[in-house]
Amino acid sequence: IGKVTKLEETTRPHILLGNSWQILQKMREPTHQLYIDNEQVFMINERDVISSLVPIVSADTGLLDTPQREQQRVTFRTLMNPALKMSGQCEIQSTNAPHLNDRYKIESINYDGDFDGQNWFQTVRCLGGKFNVL
Repeated sequence: IGKVTKLEETTRPHILLGNSWQILQKMREPTHQLYIDNEQVFMINERDVISSLVPIVSADTGLLDTPQREQQRVTFRTLMNPALKMSGQCEIQSTNAPHLNDRYKIESINYDGDFDGQNWFQTVRCLGGKFNVL
């Protein structure tokens, strides 16, 4: 198991029968993010992060475009960076969009290419605010 946010405790044990993924989806709250990463299951609350590590995302570390904001979420494109992980944190330091310079929780990472090819890009979508480390 990876990290699981705090869930309500039951007074009695439950027997679960069926597809494990469907059972987990039924158990989670609407604010929980459910995913598998490196063969581990993660069920993370919207305001929880899995690590206190906060990698810097800037032009010096591979930031390619100006970060874009949509309400509370920020999207940016960078060179592949293994320090950026799902439900982890990052700190944007942009000279083109200084109003977006802050800490964010990573909600999704989409990769374009691989380490052996020509393309080495990832598009990262983040959520702003204060977060709790699990």
